[in-house]
Amino acid sequence: MNLPVYRHLKINHFSQEELSEILLEELNLRHPVAIDISEMPVADQKDFIYFMEQYFTKRNESFLFPYPLYLIAPMDSSSTQIPIVLSKKDLPKFFSKKESRMNIKEASLANKNKLIQQEIKNSDPNFYLNEIQSFGETHRIIFKQEIERNFYRKLLSQLFKGQTNG
Repeated sequence: MNLPVYRHLKINHFSQEELSEILLEELNLRHPVAIDISEMPVADQKDFIYFMEQYFTKRNESFLFPYPLYLIAPMDSSSTQIPIVLSKKDLPKFFSKKESRMNIKEASLANKNKLIQQEIKNSDPNFYLNEIQSFGETHRIIFKQEIERNFYRKLLSQLFKGQTNG
């Protein structure tokens, strides 16, 4: 078993046959997926994105869980919920590792994760998305408060320095 690194797919034209080959049950179950549609005509890109959204919506699955799905295309991402990046360089670096074999401990942990990944795949994606967003919002608040606390701590230390020197 290998580490979860990006699985890169390149699609040059929009056809049902080609899509049926890549839209498998385990598309984003084992690896994050980056689909390059940049060489496809713009009209086909829009059709492809619409088709992908419909595919995940009909199956009540998420393109973010258990691993994310990214589209590489030179277009605005405001028209879709699927994350779109301009090039491979813009993909999140977290999964951009060299593909290598896992050691024994990593492999046993990955095997335990298989069941959890399947549970996530079979559950309601909107529930998890809401949970993650509320979790992220809480951490943003903590981050802002920590910045403010550090500012006041620095200010207080400068005031104490001024008192001892003055």
